[in-house]
Order: sequence, then structure tokens, then C-alpha cells
Amino acid sequence: MEVGAPTVTPEVVVENGPPPRLMTINQACSESGFGRSFVYDQIAAGQLIARRFGKATRILRTDFELWIETRPRLTNITTKGPHA
Repeated sequence: MEVGAPTVTPEVVVENGPPPRLMTINQACSESGFGRSFVYDQIAAGQLIARRFGKATRILRTDFELWIETRPRLTNITTKGPHA
């Protein structure tokens, strides 16, 4: 290497692999935009399937995605406020 030559460091490329198979409650909240209470209510109601691993509660990503996809679609949204 020459004296005074710039140092070149190799680029580190991190490939984005598939998302983790299990999600925490916090991850489900973050990805859905819902709060912890709502997510736990959905689990208690049997709408969202969660599993216990010791003391940890986890949600399979496929169950989370199915839960999101099977929410009722909104059609013909009407408002009942003064601007309706």
C-alpha cells in the first residue's frame, strides 16, 4: 500500500432475509398500529391466535397476517357528524 493512499474498507452488505416467524406483542402492535390492550383483547376474544412459550407470548407471523387480512372491509363509509 502506498503511503498517503486513501484507505478503502470493504462494504458490508446486509441482506434482508425473511421476517422472523414469531412476533412479540410489541411487534404486533408496532406493525398493526394498535395498542397492547386492543391486541390482548383480540387474543382473548379468539380473533388473533397467540401461543405461550414459557412466560413469553408470541404470535406466528402467518396468524398475524391472516388476522389483518380477515378484518371486515369498509364499504360505503358514512359519517353521522354535522358534515354528513
